[in-house]
Amino acid sequence: LPNQAQEMASELYKQTERMVTLTERLMELSRLQSGRVSLTRQWIDLQALVGDQVAKAKVLSDRHTIRVEAPSYPLRVRLDATRVGQALANLLSNAIKYAPKGGEVVVKLEETPDEVFLHVTDQGVGIPKDKIDRLFQTFYRVENPETVQVEGLGLGLALTRAIVEAHGGRIW
Repeated sequence: LPNQAQEMASELYKQTERMVTLTERLMELSRLQSGRVSLTRQWIDLQALVGDQVAKAKVLSDRHTIRVEAPSYPLRVRLDATRVGQALANLLSNAIKYAPKGGEVVVKLEETPDEVFLHVTDQGVGIPKDKIDRLFQTFYRVENPETVQVEGLGLGLALTRAIVEAHGGRIW
């Protein structure tokens, strides 16, 4: 009986943390979408930010390799590093979750005279063409028999989109 009580308490704690995270994400999404968030923009090296997020993502799975392709020079951009880091963490998490058998995830940075592009690609189950338009909607999840066991509420990509758009960017 004490072990059962310990397991129940542990599960209660886990679910409470999940609800707190959900509430925080919903509040952040609401603030971003309504324009009530002031971004703390600073000049940063985007490659360093990507490197930090990739290092954190690598511990999520031993079945995946994460590779970064980037120019040989620093990419200095002015952005809110915390929020852009959160957006990249969401993309990396999805790349890992939706490639359950493992494989390579590639984060590629490109610079043009006017823009910086950040691509995240994986070897996952893919997204049907008729579902792509809804991908960034709040609470939307692509139904797929291979990923039905993947936890999530459909907030990560909506939040990522709001962060990118708050910075004047685009995501697709």
